[in-house]
Amino acid sequence: MDISVILWFQEIRQALGPGFDLFASLLSDTLAYAVAVIPFICYWCGNKNAGRRMIFALAISMYLNQFLKVTFSIYRPWIRDARVEPSETAIASASGYSFPSAHTQVSATAYGSLAVLLKDKYRKTARLCVFLLFLTGLSRVFLGVHTPQDVAAGLTIAVISIQIGFILADESGSKNRAVHILTAAAVLTVSGIIYVIFKPYPMDYADGQLIVDPSGMIKDALLNIGVFAGSMLGCILEENTLRFSTEGTKKEKILRFLAGAPGIAFFALFNHILPVSVLPYQLTSFLRGFLAAVYAVYVYPLLFTKYRSSKKTGKV
Repeated sequence: MDISVILWFQEIRQALGPGFDLFASLLSDTLAYAVAVIPFICYWCGNKNAGRRMIFALAISMYLNQFLKVTFSIYRPWIRDARVEPSETAIASASGYSFPSAHTQVSATAYGSLAVLLKDKYRKTARLCVFLLFLTGLSRVFLGVHTPQDVAAGLTIAVISIQIGFILADESGSKNRAVHILTAAAVLTVSGIIYVIFKPYPMDYADGQLIVDPSGMIKDALLNIGVFAGSMLGCILEENTLRFSTEGTKKEKILRFLAGAPGIAFFALFNHILPVSVLPYQLTSFLRGFLAAVYAVYVYPLLFTKYRSSKKTGKV
């Protein structure tokens, strides 16, 4: 059933030609990667509580996605059935295991969170968000890089992540609850790291090469675990010690976002920028996610809060 659906879409895709194939691939990646800016626009410049809810949901979703990927270790559709000819332009963003679809899950978590937050006052925008999350999932099957089961699992985990993330974000303002949440997050972080590094991985070869290199999966998983840990720690620190304000003119908010975004990129890519090759790749992978998340949800808000305070006192 799953392969037959892919093959049906494959006939349509090939009939439409390589131009449409490229368009579909770019659309799929854009819809998935664009969600990275949505939480921080809310968190830094708009409704901080809404942004925190989205960040919690995304952090949980990213953790669960990688946990399920390395646990089930299911190969991509074209590995399982030679009749599948995936889009060549989509293969670059479709490395590693197939189940569940990360593009679908992360997009559904972000767009779904936004839809829930906007459904009362902005119904049309909320409907658009729902359309976009389903479009992302459909595009992954259309491109031949995921099965319908991969997409369905991604959508399901996204719904669960939103529900849990929103509850924890709302509870994180209580210091007693915050301690419990941080303790649980620390346990999940440590156990997740140990599990990902030491679990056995399939070692199947094709044409003399590993079908999926476990080191690549470990890097991806530890990066996402780092984002999870950093998001939880940073959000709770901010909520219980800083409580920054998103107030400001439109110009100030735009500048605030533009000034903060490069910092996230720096920490996310710091192993390519700084000479950290002497460190184990497991550590650098985790630190990339952890530092980027802590910077985004705590350090940068602290910096622009101090800047605003010094500006008011004339010490800038």
